[in-house]
This record gives sequence, C-alpha cells and structure tokens, in this order.
Amino acid sequence: MTEDLFTEEQRKAIKALAEALEKCQASEIHIANITDYKIFETADAEGKPFVSLF
Repeated sequence: MTEDLFTEEQRKAIKALAEALEKCQASEIHIANITDYKIFETADAEGKPFVSLF
C-alpha cells in the first residue's frame, strides 16, 4: 500500500530516520512531541506520501 507512495531514495531516508530515532530512544534522549519513536507511512487526504512521527 505505502510501498508505491515513496521512491527508493525516500525509503532509504525514512529508514535512516527510523534507525536514528531508535538510537535516541535507546540512549534515553527525549525529543519534544515524540512519544513512541515510531514512524508511520501513509497518504494524506490528497493521496500524497505522508510520514508521521509519534
């Protein structure tokens, strides 16, 4: 479903961000407004690629 929304380069960037967030969480680095250190890939109301952080 979301696989078609992002290019390979975008997927690599999203994966790098997810890995960085995991390292922050493991190091007990707290980031404002990030609670679960999870990345969700979806499409917005217009069908454009959208990534949200929680």
